[in-house]
Amino acid sequence: MQIFKVIFLSAMGIALILFIIRLWAWEKPESIPVDYSADVNNRPQLNNNVVIYDTGGNIEGLIAKWELLNPDILLVERDKGFLLPGLMDPLKKFGIAGKAEEIALKKKVKIFTFSLSDEKIAECLVKKYSPEQISFSIILNSYFEYLSGNNSLMRDNLLKDRINEYRNKGMNGNICSIETIDKIWKRDFPEARNWRDTNHLPGYAGEIENEINNIKEKYYNSVINYFTDRNKKIFVIRKTNSNSILQK
Repeated sequence: MQIFKVIFLSAMGIALILFIIRLWAWEKPESIPVDYSADVNNRPQLNNNVVIYDTGGNIEGLIAKWELLNPDILLVERDKGFLLPGLMDPLKKFGIAGKAEEIALKKKVKIFTFSLSDEKIAECLVKKYSPEQISFSIILNSYFEYLSGNNSLMRDNLLKDRINEYRNKGMNGNICSIETIDKIWKRDFPEARNWRDTNHLPGYAGEIENEINNIKEKYYNSVINYFTDRNKKIFVIRKTNSNSILQK
């Protein structure tokens, strides 16, 4: 009986710790269910109630812009991630967007994301491309996006992490390893440079890459318009190399 008591008390203690961590930790921002289908021809309604701050900006500029706008909404491009305030630095973990989220939480400003999940993106592509083509292209597209801001030498490890993340979501496509990526690349793009030596996707993968960018842009525009239609003041953290009209 004594051992069962110890096991029970240990399990209760672990459950309590996990519950406290859940209450204390940052979770992923909320998403907005807006229309971003192919037939939506939208443009972001940018006005004085919308400030878009570059992810490469500094803290001083962020605070100055924030105080000038005094926003109702913070928009960030994050749909995952975990942070324990006090133990982890939000600036180191999520960059300038992490600092903005820290300010928003202190000022009780609502935080939303304009990032689309892999599942939502795949749903938009499934009528035109095979599951393998979609999985292959989404994995490499997000891998190249990560490399664009992180000059890591651990390329194979980064891609392996991306493959595992994709598979853990239960998504189809049979992409299970780097060897599978190599096999598909050699089979479908025999004349192209190896994916390790380029950041450009050839053939159908390049077409899917463009469609992914268009889907993301439509969703971003729709989220902006959702809040501007409701007269909300919006502070956006976003890279300035996107297709939208941006304000600094």
